[in-house]
Amino acid sequence: MAMELLANLCELLTFSGETLKVKFILSKMIQITLKHGMSPLSPLAFVHYGNFVAIIRQNYEVGYHYVKLGLTLMKQSPSRAHDCQMIYNSAYTRMHVEPMQTSVEFFLDGFRAAMKSGDTRNAMKCAYFYDVACFWVGKKLDELARSMKETVKQMRFHKNLVLMSLLLPI
Repeated sequence: MAMELLANLCELLTFSGETLKVKFILSKMIQITLKHGMSPLSPLAFVHYGNFVAIIRQNYEVGYHYVKLGLTLMKQSPSRAHDCQMIYNSAYTRMHVEPMQTSVEFFLDGFRAAMKSGDTRNAMKCAYFYDVACFWVGKKLDELARSMKETVKQMRFHKNLVLMSLLLPI
């Protein structure tokens, strides 16, 4: 329960730009993991920490190491409920280190994982960022238009209106 609260708080503070508080929360999540053992959200702490080191501290090699550690721990975890969050968050650092054409596909992996576990909010985030990132990698526009139409259709169905508004033309 504490790890879930800290993970949600970390996500909110990341978007608000409170990087000092994020660092403290990530340290606390890793400390809880080391003291009490693995929880289903423990790998997420390492993925978030890797993103922090890579993106905020601009040390992509070290951050990538922590992201890969988190993904390895994710594969060893018996729970698949939080795989989407780890795949989704790992994609940011991976896009800086790995070829972008392959790292963009991780958003689709995250989408599939979220839909399997019923996490439609995170599934829609993955679908949205996949479509946006496909502009950067040069995906064919007709394929991208079809993908975006499908994403908007699913966002309407799942009532994810905030992300849907970002995909619609002005």
